[in-house]
Amino acid sequence: EPVYLGFYIPIFILGVSFNFLALWIFCCKMEKWTETRVYMTNLALADFCLLLILPFVIYSSNQKIAQTHPICLISESIYLINMLMSVWIITCIAVDRYISVKYPLKARGWKSPQKAMGICGVLWITIISSISSNTVLNSQSGEICFEDKPRENPYTLLFGVCLGFLVPLIILTFCSIQIITSLRKKRKTDAHGEKLIQKAICIVSVNWSIFIICFLPFNTILLVKCVAALCHIEILMPRKFLQLSVCVANANCCLDVISYYFVAKEFQTIPSFLTKPQFLEKNKIQDSEV
Repeated sequence: EPVYLGFYIPIFILGVSFNFLALWIFCCKMEKWTETRVYMTNLALADFCLLLILPFVIYSSNQKIAQTHPICLISESIYLINMLMSVWIITCIAVDRYISVKYPLKARGWKSPQKAMGICGVLWITIISSISSNTVLNSQSGEICFEDKPRENPYTLLFGVCLGFLVPLIILTFCSIQIITSLRKKRKTDAHGEKLIQKAICIVSVNWSIFIICFLPFNTILLVKCVAALCHIEILMPRKFLQLSVCVANANCCLDVISYYFVAKEFQTIPSFLTKPQFLEKNKIQDSEV
């Protein structure tokens, strides 16, 4: 429909351009690999792959391609894999920031680019294997590719919502609140330090808000549908609500680059600032981390 093309075309053009540029910079223009660079590269890759599937999402919706068609199975798998990867990489970035801010001294021993690569590798393998097998096993004749599945097992759907949204949301919320609270408790230093802390708080708040705005509507609809099926309640939910919520979720691929890439450099200065001798002395971080 024209209204959804109006959403998808800008998302596709801007998202592909931004994420391709981000991948080029991360892979070719930066010298030192850090944990943030590893996570950001994987996030940009996941978003980029998801965006490449969007034209087929539109095409399959118009042409009513069967879900059991091999092209549909591959496309749905790629789409779901990269959406889940995007969600979990965002969660990993939040945990990484939490450790850096909450435990700035111990973080040096706990974190490394190699560990970040290992975490991303485990995520890719786990999500690819689970989504691929689930897509093939649960494909049903008579269903349309990338359309709502009325006969989908509600327990499978509930499990997907929990692992694909609720658990990451809880982790992200906990880490974000802890980071903001921890930074606000820091005693005032010089003007530069105060400005740096305020910028970090703003960054965390924006990232947290974008995640909720993009993924909450879609997953709320799935959760309502799941609960209704489990309680044997018939709910007539307009198809347009689901389509619009999917558009908003896909917009996250554009916002990821803006909210993470352009502020990554500023946020990386926070851990080094918190480990300065004068700051440690004022805030007694050394005592709290013994």
